[in-house]
Amino acid sequence: MTSAGLSGADVDQALGALRAAWGVTHTVVYDPAPGAGAPRWRAWRLGGAGAMITGETPDELASRLVADLAAAAGARLRGAGPEDPLARRDRFEAAHPEITIAAPETHASMWTARRGTRVVARACQLGGLLDILERPDGGAR
Repeated sequence: MTSAGLSGADVDQALGALRAAWGVTHTVVYDPAPGAGAPRWRAWRLGGAGAMITGETPDELASRLVADLAAAAGARLRGAGPEDPLARRDRFEAAHPEITIAAPETHASMWTARRGTRVVARACQLGGLLDILERPDGGAR
């Protein structure tokens, strides 16, 4: 499929298909009269992360969007995202055996960290509790 050979209806259909497939994560546009050497089909991630993704045809743009999404997923898998709270808990408890972390007992309860019988910190979420415990002041343990 070449952009130059597409009718207005074909461009609208291709643009609609790209937006239906990628509109949740990317803004997709078609420029019927790009500047010299500029591609007609363009996309960029919502929120502004990453570079503009371009293609001379809708198929080429779609292929590059797939590659961009795979690269972004790979970055998250390599540790660019937040650490799993359960892994953090395991690491914290191994480093601080004097502190026990208890899960909520009811839907209204909180995560609780104790030293012996004394409560040293509480939070609604495990990640928040670990944020308190891992502060430089030790969460005032």
